[in-house]
Amino acid sequence: DCDSRLSLLIKAKIIKEKSNFYSFKYPYVYYYFLSKYLSDNLNSSEIQEIVQDLVKGLDKRKNMNTLMFLTHHSKDMRILDSIINQSKSHFLEYKPTALDKDVLFISSIISNLNLRDLTFEDGNIHDNRLELEKEKDLHDDNYNNDDINQDDNEPDVDKESKLHDFLTEFNLTFKSIDLLGQLTRNYHESLKTAPKIKLLTEAIEAPLRALESIFSIMRDDPDTLLEMIRDRLKDEFKIDSHNDHETEIIAKKLLFQLMKGISFSIIKKISSTIGSRELLPVIKLIYKDKPKSNAIRLLELSVQLDLGALGSIENIEKMAKDFNFNTISGALLQDLKKK
Repeated sequence: DCDSRLSLLIKAKIIKEKSNFYSFKYPYVYYYFLSKYLSDNLNSSEIQEIVQDLVKGLDKRKNMNTLMFLTHHSKDMRILDSIINQSKSHFLEYKPTALDKDVLFISSIISNLNLRDLTFEDGNIHDNRLELEKEKDLHDDNYNNDDINQDDNEPDVDKESKLHDFLTEFNLTFKSIDLLGQLTRNYHESLKTAPKIKLLTEAIEAPLRALESIFSIMRDDPDTLLEMIRDRLKDEFKIDSHNDHETEIIAKKLLFQLMKGISFSIIKKISSTIGSRELLPVIKLIYKDKPKSNAIRLLELSVQLDLGALGSIENIEKMAKDFNFNTISGALLQDLKKK
């Protein structure tokens, strides 16, 4: 009877056999049943400890996938609170960037440069979105077909260094918002408004704190970073000292493009994670009674654009007036409209 059942499971591609050993054919099947067991025994103190360890170790793929499926099986607020609290512990010393006065140091660096001469490729919004979705599908296919025992590669950085700690915390932050985003999308009907606001607020503020940590590093010593870029340009392109002025201009433009690119990626990451028509009113509700920073205004616009809506023309025009072009916010607005 056991052999016939195993044969049936193999034919159904639930499990596979190799050298008389059996394993799940696809990782998601393994995670489904593992998380189902955890969900069914969630009141056990031992299982609670396991869940806490999973939440603390979100940088490991096994833990992330297990929690993804666990939150599918269970809406227990203890799980949600654990994920929120763990996320709040990352970059705790930083406030979410406003992309306003806090980035004026970059504006001052490039104040005398004409960034309008930077060229951009023309593109069709529909085609751009299709291409983006293809890239996401390819990433998901590669991710889901990985072996269960395979885990994320750690960055090739000295584990004792501050850079390693920073990269680990950065990675944990964005794994957290993947979970928070899934929870808010999956449970938007069953959760009350207050828990949804808690989930969404942290999904928005955690990555903005991470972004502020980058700005903080550069704000403290922008000259050192510019010097590094200049030296790399000289080494890479064999530029002599007679072209120092031109090299300085290129380095400043590259610094601006670097920070704009990082900011754009984080804004789009947040909007793609939490964006849905059902959640957009909740996002607006969070910031209903307090001034919206440039970052929040850009995020709301990005969510609208991700959903296929153009947003209020009047609102975009007002944002264009409020954001000077030679700022991160102004450049991000330009890029959001292109995408």
